[in-house]
Amino acid sequence: MTAEDLRVVARRLVEERSPTATVRAVAATPEGVDWALWEQMAAVGWLGLWVDERFGGAGRFPDEMVVVLAELGRALAGAPFLSTALLGAAALGAAEDDDVRNEHLPQLVAGRCRVAVALTAAFGGRHGQAPLAEVRRGHARLRGACRFVADAHVADLVVVHAIGDDRIERLYLLPADHDGVGITVEPTVDETRRLCRIEFDGVDVADGALLVPEGRTAGLVEHLVRLAAVGLAADSAGGGRRALETTVRYTKDRSQFGRPIGSFQAIKHRCADMYLRVEAADTTVGVAAAAGLDDQVSSSVAKSCAADAYASVVHDAVLCHGAIGAMWEHDLHLYLKRAKLNQVLYGSSAWHRRRIVDGVMAAEA
Repeated sequence: MTAEDLRVVARRLVEERSPTATVRAVAATPEGVDWALWEQMAAVGWLGLWVDERFGGAGRFPDEMVVVLAELGRALAGAPFLSTALLGAAALGAAEDDDVRNEHLPQLVAGRCRVAVALTAAFGGRHGQAPLAEVRRGHARLRGACRFVADAHVADLVVVHAIGDDRIERLYLLPADHDGVGITVEPTVDETRRLCRIEFDGVDVADGALLVPEGRTAGLVEHLVRLAAVGLAADSAGGGRRALETTVRYTKDRSQFGRPIGSFQAIKHRCADMYLRVEAADTTVGVAAAAGLDDQVSSSVAKSCAADAYASVVHDAVLCHGAIGAMWEHDLHLYLKRAKLNQVLYGSSAWHRRRIVDGVMAAEA
């Protein structure tokens, strides 16, 4: 099956399983997860797109992964797909201990293991303080908190990026219900996605909880940062295209002064600009997928371009819809809030543009 074939199948499945009425109903629940859709995604093999075949997955397929992420973003589907099927699968797949991979990855593919990846410090900003690991021989004690961790409230496992009191970075793998770990959902503008605060109140962990050796931590964290950027870019590209299609359809049907408003030059020009931004977002995501989702420059270009395009397109979509676009009952409200959160989640556009400069300069050095 080609990526385009998958897009057709994915769109049909998501539209059938997660129409807007379902999205609103799921968003109103405490967990905010469409479990029926989650089970369906496990059944069709989507959760294994980033898992090696040895553990029941399909292997690493960047093109197919961004297709599924875009279609889920297009529908605003409530499922911990990016956090588990991409970031969680990548983190567990890199584990040093074979027992970790053998135990958890098949369960992840089957939809029975969900993973939250806490990389707060990697993205900087005023909320970028990582938990402190007080390291002693044979164990460590975690104190502090991670903020804005996607889907931690429904996770079975938590991957924690911590800074030791010896200033060495470490990645720990912990059960979400570990003693001393507290998880609370934080209020955000986007009701269709849950972000959490994870607090560590003197959590004792042994060296066996290290996901990878200390020398590999920085490389794996950078890998996860790039995956998160492209994953959210694909989500943005899918949502932006849906907003554009909704607007074009509306401007063809809505009449004023005896003619469709889409025939007015001001509306046509605005829709043309929206189309260009959506196509640019799609292109940058495609380039990042072609690079394997793990290139610093292309991943940051995709995130900054697609997230900004999403916010701009939805803003123009609201204007083209006039008064109805400002009503809560209209679906554009959902997309506007998702777009604004996507601009800052997993690194702001300004943060990613700095990474683009750093990456280009490093390549030319």
